[in-house]
Amino acid sequence: MRHHPRKRPERELLQPVLLFAGLRLFENSRALPRAFAPEFTRSEPDAARRLALLGEVNDFGERGVLEDGPASEWTSNGTAKVAIVEQHGGRMDIDVRADAETLVATSIPAWPGWKADIDGTPAATIPYNHAFLAVRVPEGAHRLTLRYRPDGFIYGAGVSGATLAVALAVLWRRRRSAPTDARPDARMRAESAG
Repeated sequence: MRHHPRKRPERELLQPVLLFAGLRLFENSRALPRAFAPEFTRSEPDAARRLALLGEVNDFGERGVLEDGPASEWTSNGTAKVAIVEQHGGRMDIDVRADAETLVATSIPAWPGWKADIDGTPAATIPYNHAFLAVRVPEGAHRLTLRYRPDGFIYGAGVSGATLAVALAVLWRRRRSAPTDARPDARMRAESAG
């Protein structure tokens, strides 16, 4: 379910789906999918102005505000069919069929560490609606892949791998330089012979 930024969400958006033992569960009939193409976008680099613009938006599926580029007016976003093919853990694969260059927006928080690629080629991520992630996709049919892979994780894995390699090298060198009679296999042969 999507949280609505208004103090009192419009009643017609909420549809009851479960009434049980005095509890009521409602569904937001206009909740956005995890990935979609908004109809109009606008760039606003100033955070305060961006938040003010978002306060004026009534339908986030129709309009979205970007951080990139100079301030602009509302412009039409390209039309596209957006379908999530697979989603698990820190990865989402999305098929996009765009009539023109299109901004594909998501409900994924724009935390550092999200990487995007289009058909296997790295693509830039763009903060969308002040808190979420978006990617510009060129015209045509494409596979957009989003992965959560923070640089710190990659550096940490490299350091851990290097540490393991050094530890194995030290152990191997110690084993090769140890006297023959100190090796466990040599002692066992000596004991069984004697």
